[in-house]
Amino acid sequence: MNADFERLSAVLRPYDARLTAPWEYETLALDRWEIDSANTFCKVYATYRQTANDFLSGYHIAVCYRKNLAFPDALENILIRHPDPRVEGGLFNHIEPLLDLAESNGRLVHPVNQLTFATLDGKFDIVDIRDDGPLYPSLPADLKHLPVVPLADLQRKSSVSTSGELVTWQDGLFVFNTARDQQTAGFLLTQIRILDKLASSPNVISIVGVVIHRHEVRGFLTPHLRNGSLFDLYEHLREVRHEKKDIDDHVSWNLKMVWAKDMAKSIAAVHKFSFFNGNLGPNKFVVDDCGHLLLAGVRPLYCIPANGANCLKEMGETVIKDSPTAADDIFELGFLLWGLVEGTWADYSSRRLHLLKDKVPPWFHELVQQFITRDPGSRPTAIQVLQVIEQQHNSKCVL
Repeated sequence: MNADFERLSAVLRPYDARLTAPWEYETLALDRWEIDSANTFCKVYATYRQTANDFLSGYHIAVCYRKNLAFPDALENILIRHPDPRVEGGLFNHIEPLLDLAESNGRLVHPVNQLTFATLDGKFDIVDIRDDGPLYPSLPADLKHLPVVPLADLQRKSSVSTSGELVTWQDGLFVFNTARDQQTAGFLLTQIRILDKLASSPNVISIVGVVIHRHEVRGFLTPHLRNGSLFDLYEHLREVRHEKKDIDDHVSWNLKMVWAKDMAKSIAAVHKFSFFNGNLGPNKFVVDDCGHLLLAGVRPLYCIPANGANCLKEMGETVIKDSPTAADDIFELGFLLWGLVEGTWADYSSRRLHLLKDKVPPWFHELVQQFITRDPGSRPTAIQVLQVIEQQHNSKCVL
C-alpha cells in the first residue's frame, strides 16, 4: 500500500459503513423518465413492489401519458409541466392505487408492462396495458466462458449508483451492474464484452460473473471496493476534515500523481481496443485497498437523453456526437486532473484555467491546458499523457 494512502485510509474507514446502508423500500422506485422535445409526451420507467431482498419480485413498468388537447385542465397536462414523477403531487402520487387495482386484477403480466394513462370522462385512469417489448438479451455464445451467477442468489444491500446496486453473493459484497429499461439493457452485452477484453488490465475493474435469469442476461457483478469512487472519497473528506484543513492535508501531491497515472493507464488500456468512454467523471474511478484507482466500467454511450444522441459538454456548450472518441476521453481527463488538485469537480471553463497556475508545477498546468483548450485532433494520446506524468513524477517534481 502506498504510504500516503495508508495515512489517508485511517480517515476513510468509517465511509465503508455508509456504502452498506440498508436498501430503502419504495412501492414505486424510479429508474428514469423522458419527455419529448415538444413537451407533449412523457414516459416513466420504474419498478413496482420490488421487495428489498428479492430481485425477482415486483414488476417493471413503463408509464406513458401525453398532453390532452381535448381537456386543458386534465391531470396529464399538469404532469407534463412537472414531469419528475417523485415530486409532491407528481405522477407517483396519482398512479399507485391504480397500479394496485391492476395488480389485483392480474393485468400486470408482461416482462415490462407499458401502461398508458389518460383522462376519460373526467377520470385519470389506465386506458391501455401492453407488452413494452423484451427487456433483457439472451446470453450469446461468445460470453458463455464467463462465470454465471443466478439472479435469485443475490441479496440487495443498498444502491451505489443509477446503474449499480450493492449485493451479497456467497457471503461476499459485490456491485450488481444492471439495466433499468430496453435502452440501457441493449448496452449490457457491449459492456460485458469490453470488460472481458480488458480482463488482463490491472487498472480496469474485473467481471466476477454474468447474472442470469431464465437464460436472460440481467447484468454482471464487479467487486465492491469499500473506499468507493474517487468522487465519494473527496466528498467524504470534505465532510470529515477540520475547517482549517485543506484537501492537500489529506491527499498529498505524490498520491495525486499516483492517481493521475492510474487514470492514464486505464484510459490507455481501453483505447488499445478502440473503445472510448466519453463520460469520464470522478465517479467512474474506484479506489482499491492499496490506494490505486481502477476504471469502474466502460459504457458505450456517455449520456442517454430521450433522443438517444450522445452529448459532451465542452466549454459549457453541449456538442452532439454520434459516438465518443479518444479525444473526448482526453478532454475529460483534463477536468479529472484539474479536480484532483482543486479537491472538487465542477463545471469548469477554460476561462478559469489560469487559476490553476499557482497551485501546480508548470508542466502540469500546461498538460491540463493541452487537454482542454487544444483542438481535438491535436490532443495527446493516453500513452503520451502517461509518459509525461511518469517522467515528471519520477523526477520528484513537487510543488
